[in-house]
Amino acid sequence: MSPSTKKHGQRGNSILEFAVIAPFMVISLLGVVGIGLTLGKAVQVNQLTRDTGHMFFDGVDFSQTANQNIVGRLSNGMGLASDSVGDINTSGSGVVVLTQVIEVGANECNLANLAATTAACPNLGELVIEKRIVIGNSSLRASSFGTPTAALIQSDGSITPANYCTNSSVLVPATSAGASLSLPADQYSFIVESYFVSSTLSAFFGDSAYSYVMM
Repeated sequence: MSPSTKKHGQRGNSILEFAVIAPFMVISLLGVVGIGLTLGKAVQVNQLTRDTGHMFFDGVDFSQTANQNIVGRLSNGMGLASDSVGDINTSGSGVVVLTQVIEVGANECNLANLAATTAACPNLGELVIEKRIVIGNSSLRASSFGTPTAALIQSDGSITPANYCTNSSVLVPATSAGASLSLPADQYSFIVESYFVSSTLSAFFGDSAYSYVMM
C-alpha cells in the first residue's frame, strides 16, 4: 500500500468515527446546557420565593397591583410577568401563592362572636387559612395547603373570623404539606409557594417544572 493510499484510508476512517460519535456529542452538549439552564431557573425561583416571603412577613400588601408587580420583576424571564414593568400575566407560566395560616384559639372564636367551644366554633384548635393571595396563573397548580371557597376571600385576600372559625373549606388538610406545621393557638405562619413551568429546550427534554415552598 502506497503512503498516499494509506493516508486516504485513514481520513475515511476518521470521518466514519466522527459520524458515529457526533450524535452522542450533540446530546451531551444539549444535556450540559439543559442542566445549566435548569439550575439557573431553580435558583431564581428559590430566591424569588424567599424575597417574597420576607416581604409578606413584613406586612407588604400583595393584594395591591404595584406590590404584585415587584414579584413580577423578581421573576424576570420566567413567564409570571408579561413585561419588564412586572405586570402579572394571569395566563402565563408561573404562579406564586401566599397563605397566612393560624391555629384557631379562644381569641379567634371571640372575634367571631362565638363561644370558644367546638359546638359553637367548629374550627377551634384547627389550622385554618386566614389569608390567601394568588399571583399569576392560578390554573397551573393548587396550593398544597388547601383551597378556600373563593367567595370567602375578600379583596385584600383576608378571610373574616366568622368564616375561618366555622367554614370547613379553610381548614389546612391534615394530609397536606401543612400537616408539618406546629403552631400554638393564636399564632401565625406565613407561607409562599412558587411554581413555574419552563419550555427551555422543550423540543428535546419537554417542559420543566420548578417549585419551591417557604414557611
